[in-house]
Amino acid sequence: MAKRSGNNDESNENQDDSKFVFLDDPNDERTILNRSFQDALFGDRFQELDAVAELNRALRPYDTKTTKKDISLVTVKNILTVQGYNDLGYLVGDEVICLVEAQSRWDRQMPMRLFDYLHEEMTIVGAKRDIVWTKDQSYIPPEPDLHVLYSGSRKNVPDFITMNDAYWGGRRRSLWLGAQVHSKGRPGDMVDQYLGVTRMVKEQVALYGPTTKALDIAINLCIERGYMSDYMKARRAELVRSAHSLFDNERQRVLELKREKAESFDEGFDKGFDKGVGKGKLEALFELVQDGELTITKAAKRAQMTVPQFKKATAALALA
Repeated sequence: MAKRSGNNDESNENQDDSKFVFLDDPNDERTILNRSFQDALFGDRFQELDAVAELNRALRPYDTKTTKKDISLVTVKNILTVQGYNDLGYLVGDEVICLVEAQSRWDRQMPMRLFDYLHEEMTIVGAKRDIVWTKDQSYIPPEPDLHVLYSGSRKNVPDFITMNDAYWGGRRRSLWLGAQVHSKGRPGDMVDQYLGVTRMVKEQVALYGPTTKALDIAINLCIERGYMSDYMKARRAELVRSAHSLFDNERQRVLELKREKAESFDEGFDKGFDKGVGKGKLEALFELVQDGELTITKAAKRAQMTVPQFKKATAALALA
């Protein structure tokens, strides 16, 4: 493991996240590139058992004896590209360790996602053992150990989450399902290194936009500061190439969704406007804009439209 230099950057909780306001928009191209890089990094790095063994020591510091020879991978994949979730499942003895990475805003539904994920992992483990675990009454499944790796921008996330606390006020009769939350690591461990890389990428993308330059500078800084240094040196070209491939696919998907939404609006507007749907409200907003009492941005927001949509609507009004 590469050692950290003495002049490293501040700990995650002390850093200013105001520059990352764009991260609240899942369709912003900077957000898409950040997410794409993390998907590429997570999927590539944690297919390697030595990295999983390091991660296991970071997640479970009391487990000092487990080595990569004791670990069996169950899944390494991206669950939901749109919202930025990666998952990792692996077996250690009679335990199944489930890790979900949440990349964006804190999600109140995380316990429910973990519940669904745990069922999926148990099914896969049973299949690997040629057992349908929901039907074989003699089968005792591995004991689950659930973890969330939070690499988003929110501060003061809880250290532990449970399903009954999240939804039912902690009542004991409710279903109890808990997970340890890791929003920072101990200096030099795998959680600390992984979050250091994601932080560095976000900083450079905020400065240079969704560009190869941003990724190159981020990787150079990671190598310099000891965040997965050896891995970054060996895999930088593959990481950048994979991130850009994921970025291009996701950006195309977002553009297609925007196009479909715009076409749907235009079709609905053309059908509904002539029937007087919302015409009075639009006329009032249009007059306020014309009189200088309301900006077009605020008027569009009140009409629940984008500015281009509002301009089209008011152009039709002007001709009426």
